[in-house]
Amino acid sequence: MAANTSTALITGGTSGIGRAVAKKLTEQRSLPALSVVYVPVTAKDRFEAITQQKADLLCEPTSATLSRREMVDFSLPTFLDGASLMARAGGPKDLRGLAGRQIGVLAGTTTGSHCATR
Repeated sequence: MAANTSTALITGGTSGIGRAVAKKLTEQRSLPALSVVYVPVTAKDRFEAITQQKADLLCEPTSATLSRREMVDFSLPTFLDGASLMARAGGPKDLRGLAGRQIGVLAGTTTGSHCATR
């Protein structure tokens, strides 16, 4: 977040964390109260929102890959990464049972990239 801004732009579905970060920044930096403005982003355009200064802070679980670190700065990790599968009742019981089947993943995520290469 830019130190000279009076508005914190916070994105993502974790609004409680975003509001807590904004509050803590005002306390630690002796800033006036920051207003929280939510900016809708997708997995594909979330980093561009930061680099193009459409948002100051992205508050969501995001994998800090080397290529992403070249674009934006990351805080210390606050979550553990992982992926889960959901199948219909009577569907495959393990990963081998998914061989040759289609699966759905969120486009533009590291999970999607990882699945595409396997």
